[in-house]
Amino acid sequence: MLKRLVREVDADPEILACQERHAMVTEECDVRCGMVIFGVSESACATINDQNAPATGDGPDKDGAPASVLLHIRDGYIWMLEVYRHDGQPVRGLPDLDKTVFYGTKSAPP
Repeated sequence: MLKRLVREVDADPEILACQERHAMVTEECDVRCGMVIFGVSESACATINDQNAPATGDGPDKDGAPASVLLHIRDGYIWMLEVYRHDGQPVRGLPDLDKTVFYGTKSAPP
Protein backbone atom coordinates (compact mmCIF):
# COMPACT_ATOMS: atom_id res chain seq x y z
CA MET A 1 0.00 0.00 0.00
CA LEU A 2 2.78 2.43 0.92
CA LYS A 3 4.56 1.83 -2.40
CA ARG A 4 1.39 2.57 -4.41
CA LEU A 5 0.69 5.78 -2.45
CA VAL A 6 4.27 7.02 -2.74
CA ARG A 7 4.02 6.74 -6.56
CA GLU A 8 1.30 9.43 -6.50
CA VAL A 9 3.38 12.06 -4.69
CA ASP A 10 4.84 14.88 -6.76
CA ALA A 11 8.35 14.93 -5.29
CA ASP A 12 11.82 13.66 -6.14
CA PRO A 13 11.32 9.92 -6.81
CA GLU A 14 14.79 9.01 -5.51
CA ILE A 15 14.12 10.70 -2.17
CA LEU A 16 10.70 9.06 -1.92
CA ALA A 17 12.19 5.64 -2.74
CA CYS A 18 14.84 6.16 -0.04
CA GLN A 19 12.21 7.12 2.52
CA GLU A 20 10.01 4.18 1.55
CA ARG A 21 12.94 1.77 1.99
CA HIS A 22 13.83 3.23 5.38
CA ALA A 23 10.30 3.68 6.76
CA MET A 24 9.76 1.61 9.89
CA VAL A 25 6.49 1.21 11.77
CA THR A 26 6.85 2.93 15.14
CA GLU A 27 3.21 2.89 16.23
CA GLU A 28 0.04 1.16 15.08
CA CYS A 29 -3.54 1.72 16.14
CA ASP A 30 -5.87 -0.81 14.58
CA VAL A 31 -8.70 -0.75 17.12
CA ARG A 32 -11.26 1.77 15.86
CA CYS A 33 -8.70 4.28 14.59
CA GLY A 34 -6.86 2.76 11.61
CA MET A 35 -3.49 4.44 11.54
CA VAL A 36 0.15 3.45 11.22
CA ILE A 37 2.94 5.84 12.22
CA PHE A 38 6.31 5.54 10.50
CA GLY A 39 9.76 6.70 11.41
CA VAL A 40 12.41 7.42 8.77
CA SER A 41 16.02 7.89 9.83
CA GLU A 42 16.87 11.51 9.11
CA SER A 43 20.47 10.53 8.38
CA ALA A 44 19.39 8.02 5.72
CA CYS A 45 17.31 10.23 3.41
CA ALA A 46 16.77 13.82 2.36
CA THR A 47 13.43 15.57 2.93
CA ILE A 48 10.67 16.47 0.49
CA ASN A 49 8.41 19.50 0.68
CA ASP A 50 6.03 19.08 3.61
CA GLN A 51 2.74 18.36 1.85
CA ASN A 52 0.62 16.96 4.72
CA ALA A 53 -1.51 14.37 2.84
CA PRO A 54 -0.24 14.25 -0.74
CA ALA A 55 -1.71 10.84 -1.74
CA THR A 56 -4.95 8.91 -1.27
CA GLY A 57 -6.30 5.50 -2.16
CA ASP A 58 -10.06 4.80 -2.34
CA GLY A 59 -11.38 1.24 -2.34
CA PRO A 60 -13.42 -1.34 -0.44
CA ASP A 61 -12.29 -2.64 2.94
CA LYS A 62 -12.50 -6.30 4.05
CA ASP A 63 -16.29 -5.94 4.50
CA GLY A 64 -16.67 -4.35 1.05
CA ALA A 65 -17.48 -0.94 2.56
CA PRO A 66 -16.04 2.18 0.87
CA ALA A 67 -12.80 3.21 2.59
CA SER A 68 -9.87 5.55 2.04
CA VAL A 69 -6.21 5.44 3.00
CA LEU A 70 -4.21 8.68 3.18
CA LEU A 71 -0.45 9.04 3.14
CA HIS A 72 0.70 11.86 5.42
CA ILE A 73 4.05 13.65 5.25
CA ARG A 74 5.41 15.53 8.26
CA ASP A 75 8.55 17.67 8.33
CA GLY A 76 9.49 16.33 4.90
CA TYR A 77 9.30 12.63 5.79
CA ILE A 78 6.80 9.81 5.28
CA TRP A 79 4.92 9.88 8.57
CA MET A 80 1.54 8.15 8.67
CA LEU A 81 -1.05 6.04 6.87
CA GLU A 82 -4.57 6.92 7.96
CA VAL A 83 -7.43 4.59 7.05
CA TYR A 84 -11.12 5.37 7.47
CA ARG A 85 -14.46 4.05 6.31
CA HIS A 86 -16.82 6.44 4.60
CA ASP A 87 -19.77 5.25 6.72
CA GLY A 88 -17.98 6.10 9.98
CA GLN A 89 -17.85 2.47 11.16
CA PRO A 90 -14.62 0.96 12.54
CA VAL A 91 -11.96 0.21 9.94
CA ARG A 92 -11.67 -3.41 8.81
CA GLY A 93 -8.18 -3.55 7.34
CA LEU A 94 -6.65 -1.69 4.44
CA PRO A 95 -8.65 -1.23 1.25
CA ASP A 96 -8.25 -4.10 -1.24
CA LEU A 97 -5.10 -3.20 -3.20
CA ASP A 98 -6.45 -4.59 -6.49
CA LYS A 99 -9.70 -2.61 -6.22
CA THR A 100 -8.23 0.67 -4.95
CA VAL A 101 -7.89 3.82 -7.04
CA PHE A 102 -4.81 5.86 -6.12
CA TYR A 103 -4.29 9.58 -6.73
CA GLY A 104 -2.29 12.45 -5.32
CA THR A 105 -0.29 15.57 -6.03
CA LYS A 106 1.18 13.88 -9.12
CA SER A 107 -2.18 12.72 -10.52
CA ALA A 108 -5.77 13.92 -10.66
CA PRO A 109 -8.49 12.45 -8.42
CA PRO A 110 -10.89 10.08 -10.20
